[in-house]
Amino acid sequence: MDLLEKECLKCDKNFQQGDIWNYYYLSDKVPAQGWKIHISSQIKDAVNIFKIVYKLSQLNNCSFKVVKNLEELKKINSPREMSPTANKFITLYPKSESEAKSMICNLTNRLSEFKAPKILSDYQCGMHSPVHYRYGAFLKKQAYDEKNKKVIYLLLDEKRKNYVEDKRQNFPSLPSWKMDLFSEEEKRIYFQTTCEVSSKDSAINKYKMEKIIKRSNKGNVYRAIRKSDGQKVIIKQSRPFVNYDAEGEWTALDDIKNEAHMLKKLADKSYTTNLTDEFYIVDDYFLVQEQVDVLNFEEFIRETEHSLNIREKNTG
Repeated sequence: MDLLEKECLKCDKNFQQGDIWNYYYLSDKVPAQGWKIHISSQIKDAVNIFKIVYKLSQLNNCSFKVVKNLEELKKINSPREMSPTANKFITLYPKSESEAKSMICNLTNRLSEFKAPKILSDYQCGMHSPVHYRYGAFLKKQAYDEKNKKVIYLLLDEKRKNYVEDKRQNFPSLPSWKMDLFSEEEKRIYFQTTCEVSSKDSAINKYKMEKIIKRSNKGNVYRAIRKSDGQKVIIKQSRPFVNYDAEGEWTALDDIKNEAHMLKKLADKSYTTNLTDEFYIVDDYFLVQEQVDVLNFEEFIRETEHSLNIREKNTG
C-alpha cells in the first residue's frame, strides 16, 4: 500500500473503489452535467495535493473521484498517454455554477505553491496551476456515432433539450449554449493569466506545419517546412511537468533536451540527423531537426520480409 492509498483510507474509509478510481460521495446531489473541476499533479506532490483538495471538498460537501494509488497516477501522467484521462488526478463534481466558481478560486489559491502538468481539454487556472475546469457530463452516457464509426460521450443540450456529443479535445471548448465560467478580466485577476504570444512574434512562425505525425501527453511531433529555404524538418514539442518520476527530478522535457544535447554532440557524425533549431513558446520546448527521407523501422521490416519471401520463392 503506497502513501496515496494510505491517505485515502485515513481521510474516509467509506469510499467506493473501482479499477482505477476511488469515488467519494459527499453529497446526495450530483447533477447529470455541469462544471467539472480537474486537478493535475506531479507524482511527488500527489499526497499533499490530495489532502488539501479533500478538506475543501468536505467543507463544500462536494463529491469527487481520485486515482486509487500512485501506480495508477503514473499511468495517467505517462508522457505517452493519449486518452482523455491524461493528467486527471482528481475530478470534482460541484452541485452548482456558483459552487464551482467558488471552489475553483479557493483551490487555485490553496494549491498555488504546486506546479503541475496541463490538462489539454480544460481551461487551466494560471500558468502551471494544478487546477483546471471544463463543462461536461458528470454521469456517463454514451452512444455509437454511426457517421464517424465511434463511441461518443453525450451531453444534454440545455436549450434544444436533445443530446449532443460531449467533446474531449486537445484544447478547451464550450457547448454552444454555455459561456465561460470566468471572464477574461476575472482570469487576469484570479489566475494572473497573461496574453498568449502572438504567432507573428513566435519562433514557430518560421515553419509551415504540414502534419501532426504523433500526438501524446508530453507533446506532439510535427512534419513541417522551413519557410526561408523550403527545408523539410521534424519538430518535437515537450510540455513541462509531464513525468512519472516519483521525485520529480526527471521529466519528458528533460528527455527531449537530452536528445538535443546528443544531436549537438554527434553533429559531425553521418548517422544522426542535424539539429537545426530549438526554442521555447511560453514554457513548451521545441526541438527542430532535418527530416531524413528514408524508411522507418516498420517499413524496413516490411521491405526486408518482402525481399526474403521473393528470395525463398526463387530458390525453392
